[in-house]
Amino acid sequence: MKRKAFTAVVVAVLLAMAVSTAFAANARKGKRTWKKSCRTTCHDGSKAVELSPVSKTQAQWKRFFDNAHAEIDEAHAGVEVDALKDSDWADMFEYLHGHALDSDQPETCG
Repeated sequence: MKRKAFTAVVVAVLLAMAVSTAFAANARKGKRTWKKSCRTTCHDGSKAVELSPVSKTQAQWKRFFDNAHAEIDEAHAGVEVDALKDSDWADMFEYLHGHALDSDQPETCG
């Protein structure tokens, strides 16, 4: 009886971990989205300045993405950025915040 209960607890814990991982923001996907959608849009020789994860601190990235990234949307009105889903924004925030200037792993090359 104890063995079945233990097995049920282990299965429940593994299932909970799998579900939480599936819905968590993914920094790796965020890096791909950043490079595909934002970096190429902003760094095509236009007036935008070079921007990378180490361009801002974690607090600055948080402020940048606050207000449902309204500042970013305004700067990119009518560009492909409008097509990004909420999960794409969350993934990009995870990537940029995780590799910010004051993070444990600042990104030194892109």
